[in-house]
Amino acid sequence: MIRFLRGRERPAAGRRGPYRLAPIAAIALIAAATTPCGRLGAQPFVKDLNSLGTAVLFGTPSREQSGFNYLQTGALTNSPSGAVLAVEAGTVLFVKRASSFEMQRFGGAGEFVALAHDDGFVSLYTGKTLIVARMPSSGRIGASDSVGRVSAEGRGELAQYIVRLYDGSSGVWINPALFAGALDDKIPPKIEQIALQGSGGLFFAEGGGAARRSAKSAVQKIPQGEYALAVSVSDASSGKNPVSGVFRMKVLFNGTVAFDKKFDAARAAEGGLSFLGLDVPSANCLDREGRIVLGRQFIPRGQNTLDLTVFDFAGNSARYVWSFATE
Repeated sequence: MIRFLRGRERPAAGRRGPYRLAPIAAIALIAAATTPCGRLGAQPFVKDLNSLGTAVLFGTPSREQSGFNYLQTGALTNSPSGAVLAVEAGTVLFVKRASSFEMQRFGGAGEFVALAHDDGFVSLYTGKTLIVARMPSSGRIGASDSVGRVSAEGRGELAQYIVRLYDGSSGVWINPALFAGALDDKIPPKIEQIALQGSGGLFFAEGGGAARRSAKSAVQKIPQGEYALAVSVSDASSGKNPVSGVFRMKVLFNGTVAFDKKFDAARAAEGGLSFLGLDVPSANCLDREGRIVLGRQFIPRGQNTLDLTVFDFAGNSARYVWSFATE
């Protein structure tokens, strides 16, 4: 049984938690090429994630011209030397221009390379300035070999690329933080907004943002009914440490666990990617304001409490308790 670094097992089908990363043909190609015949190699290890300027983006809402409409799957990786290093020894699966695979999904107009590994994983490398290296005639790439180079996009900026990991045996995109080892992230995540939306209206927790739209009375009393719970959370860098990414969101309703969601993997399906076990595509996981919808909860009459705790992958946490009366 392969185990992730830090003792985490490969996500099972029941844990796989919407997002459309690539055309279905590309996903099918990866899945077909990575059905393992046995666990022959070591698991991938993502290098440089503990470097200044890197950020795990897995599950982070991304905004296009039309608004927030998908969740990201990769890690924005800093390369001090400019080299893009293979996460593990593998075989070149394909090399394409990013524009051939919807460049906004793959980080820009740079090139794109995918490696198939002996343990059934595929690693994918993209970037706006990525130039893929000349591949050996054997097609084999060694661990820590360079698959390309990136340069800084502007003066004072870092040379960065995006790395993504796909598990061909179970058909899920994997959070790269699971392979990164110890992440030197000392900054807790931030709870920016908590909202309840239902037939009774839209209500915000006090101090949870959107002050222009919520009054003190609005968050103290709400009508009885079923509401969708949506949260806006982030994991920001202090400038001196990497961003390990929001990993877990746990909600207690009146002392009982209502939701406990993890950004460990995203299931690949015909309609897109499924995060947090929700329906595909990942747009279903977001409301119009880009908040993550954790699920629906019936709010009965009386005094009620929502207790939200958010953890990043490094183990830092933030908590907000929202008490209100329901009529």
